[in-house]
Amino acid sequence: MLLDSEAFAHTAGFLEPGIVARHLGAIAERSEALLADLRAAEFPVSRALAEQAHSLAGSAGLFGFKWLAAAARQFERAVLAGSMEEPALAARLALVLEATLPEIRGSMPVTAAP
Repeated sequence: MLLDSEAFAHTAGFLEPGIVARHLGAIAERSEALLADLRAAEFPVSRALAEQAHSLAGSAGLFGFKWLAAAARQFERAVLAGSMEEPALAARLALVLEATLPEIRGSMPVTAAP
C-alpha cells in the first residue's frame, strides 16, 4: 500500500488545503532529490544521505506514505550501522520512491490561485 488514506486524512484534516499542498510539494521535492542522489551514490554513502532519508521518513510517514517511510528508515539505519545491506536497501528505496512519487503528486489538493 503506497498511501494509508486514513493517516493522510487524519493529518490533512488539521491543515488548510494550501498548507497540505505545500507540505506534499516539499515531500515530492525531497523525494526527487533523494532519488537522484541514490542513483549517483557510491557505497558506502555519506551520513548526509542517511539524514535525507531520515527527514523524508518522518514527513512521509506523517502523511500516510508508510511504505516510503519504512524503506527510508531501513536505509538510514543501514547507512548509520555501516551495513553490507546498504546497496540493496538503497536500490529498494529508489524503487519505492519511483512508485510513490506519482501518488504524492496525486494527493496534492487543488488550491485556488491567490
